[in-house]
Amino acid sequence: MFTSASAALESSSFVYSQIDPNYVRGNTGPNTKPSFTVDEAAAQLIRGGWALNGYNVSGQAATITYGYRATSGTMPNDTGGFSVFNEAQILATELVLQAWADVANLTFVRAGSGTSGGAAYSDSASLLFGNYSTGMDGAAGFAQSSYSTWGSQVTVNAGVWINSTSYGNGTPAVLNYAFQTLTHEVGHILGLSHPGNYSATGGETLSYSAHAPYYEDSRQYTAMSYWDESNTGADFQNYSASAPLLDDIAAAQSRYGANMSTRTGDTVYGFASNAGLPWFSATSASSALIFCAWDAGGTDTFNFSGYTSACLIDLRAEHFSSVGALIGNVSIARGATIENAIGGSGNDTLYGNSVANFLYGQDGRDLVYAGGGNDTLILGHNDDTAYSEDGDDTLFGEYGHDFLAGGFGNDTLYGQVGNDTLFGEGGQDTLIAGTGNDTLYGQDAMDVLFGETGNDFLAGGTGEDRLYGQENEDTLFGEWGADILDGGNGGDFLIGGLEADYLTGGAGGDIFYFDTRTTAADFVFDFDRAQGDRLALSASAFGVPAGFQLTQGVGFLTGAGVTPTATTATVYFDTATRALWFDIDGNGASSASVVAFLLNTPTLQAGDIMFI
Repeated sequence: MFTSASAALESSSFVYSQIDPNYVRGNTGPNTKPSFTVDEAAAQLIRGGWALNGYNVSGQAATITYGYRATSGTMPNDTGGFSVFNEAQILATELVLQAWADVANLTFVRAGSGTSGGAAYSDSASLLFGNYSTGMDGAAGFAQSSYSTWGSQVTVNAGVWINSTSYGNGTPAVLNYAFQTLTHEVGHILGLSHPGNYSATGGETLSYSAHAPYYEDSRQYTAMSYWDESNTGADFQNYSASAPLLDDIAAAQSRYGANMSTRTGDTVYGFASNAGLPWFSATSASSALIFCAWDAGGTDTFNFSGYTSACLIDLRAEHFSSVGALIGNVSIARGATIENAIGGSGNDTLYGNSVANFLYGQDGRDLVYAGGGNDTLILGHNDDTAYSEDGDDTLFGEYGHDFLAGGFGNDTLYGQVGNDTLFGEGGQDTLIAGTGNDTLYGQDAMDVLFGETGNDFLAGGTGEDRLYGQENEDTLFGEWGADILDGGNGGDFLIGGLEADYLTGGAGGDIFYFDTRTTAADFVFDFDRAQGDRLALSASAFGVPAGFQLTQGVGFLTGAGVTPTATTATVYFDTATRALWFDIDGNGASSASVVAFLLNTPTLQAGDIMFI
């Protein structure tokens, strides 16, 4: 009648290992181009060798002076129409320089101050910014630099030129193309090249398919690319990144070392951000975000709680999240760790990483995967699903009809409100149903299951488990192992399963069910006819017709040392040993087996037993 519930769920690890199917980063990409790892992409970006700290120097900090041109000086060939940077351009450039300095050991020392008037401009710096309006085939901007060394001293003479007639360049704003142009051109000064050997000034018609040397050559991965993020499956909806991206950060850190003083506190990215830069902050459901998070310490949070569209939030470094109705727009730099994630009101998917995570789905029908740490998962107000993996995790279903799976660690699962399904899986788990009619599977190891309120189904699994039905009418199934079952209040159905189990019905008319003939008999502690308890035997397991009825004194015997006296199926209760026996043919020990020991039961009647 009852079979094992342990096969009802495969391990959640297969789900976690197959997420993010477009993530390649090595070998061949989905469009047959080579796929570069982060290290390979970083090496490609700095393949030119020269940087502020010399030629092919790795991990060494650098300092450069910069200013905003007061005069044109000698403009590059084929350019004209000089103008100084306006206030908006200066403010944007200051943010771009801070963004590069945040991720790598770079120090920018300004010549001049302020955003307007004579004091804001200077021609006395190694790196100068200015505008042009003609020449360079109408490019949005370009960078020029020369490097020379004398011993360990590096001399840099560099300029960033921005086309003042190009759309938006005079009024750069966060997430517009003008801001990305500044980030791109400063990247060149720092020694980063285009991912491929292409240039807008070459007169050639360029395309991703013909000129991108590897799959990740797109503006999803690097601000140094010419190619739209859609080529690698992302969608920024006509917005552009305002700061270095995943591969840019790796390249800058390879050349100058990682800045380990950046955002070392508990940083929040997204809503209620304290990250300090505008592209990390969202203020409404329509806010767009495009960034790669470099974070040197603290307990940090991706807070996307204000979004109403479905979010995919991935806390693994070098992977992408899709938030605010954009696709592949947020990532985490290699070596950075973000610990926590908060979803919005859409149907979100949250993935943890290898450290201790706090993952909160909030509203919507969410899917939450823990990683390898000791995680806390809170689902929210709808019908949600949560999978744990390694680590000792805590999962909260909150409201709705939720599905919670514990994983390999010693997990604690709370169904809370709603009709929930809880799987402990591997490890010594604690499953607490909450309100509603819940289904609990302990599965492997020694688990503890609590039904709480509602008509619940509890199945222990393979270990020596403890099952507590508590309130209402519950079904408790010990399965394998020597289990302890306690029905609590209400009329409960108790099944010990294999091996010798300990069964307590509690208050209410309970049914103690036995479906195997085995030498490992169960112990029943509180059989009480007066409150309506019954003993149920599986007709098929014991070889009798369903509905078979015992007759007092013939098919059923009771007494101290009693033995069968007829050649028919007989159940007999030895009041001396408290053993309840079943004998299929009445021949005694050769065919008889102990069904259970009925402790604290002075008498038994034929009507107390039924075959189902």
